[in-house]
Amino acid sequence: MTLRRLVSATLIASLLLAAAPITARAAEGPKPAPTLRASFDRAVTDAVAAQRALPAPKAVRARASAATGAQSSGGGSSKMVISLIGIAAGLAGTYYIVKEMNKQTIVITGQ
Repeated sequence: MTLRRLVSATLIASLLLAAAPITARAAEGPKPAPTLRASFDRAVTDAVAAQRALPAPKAVRARASAATGAQSSGGGSSKMVISLIGIAAGLAGTYYIVKEMNKQTIVITGQ
């Protein structure tokens, strides 16, 4: 009974605390909506700042070509063989488990 009261009190307190900021904002009154022009200006300013933060295209190309040279493109057929072996092992394991479960069912039911 004490745990139920504690949980109820905690739930009520959390609901009241969650509603407190809503009532505080309602007392302030509505804020004026930003104009469409102000939104465009802010978006353009953010885009220009992000563009200036990017490195030069030549440096990006040099890093990309260096990274691609170190990569290997082989191993596709071996991955396929390994996955096929895994599928076969999974099917064999499933068949074995079902067979054993059938044997145990027959022993338990006496059929």
